[in-house]
Amino acid sequence: MVALHATCCPNVFNNGTVVGVLDIDSEFLSTFDATDAEWLEKIAALIAI
Repeated sequence: MVALHATCCPNVFNNGTVVGVLDIDSEFLSTFDATDAEWLEKIAALIAI
């Protein structure tokens, strides 16, 4: 098992209710930045459709 050092977990919403979480992990420290979070939130919104 690989140790996790970074995670980004935007919620997946449907009609204002959380219906899931997009859980993205990395074994590298500080892998994700604000741009990653922004795009992962957009992807999470598309998944909820």
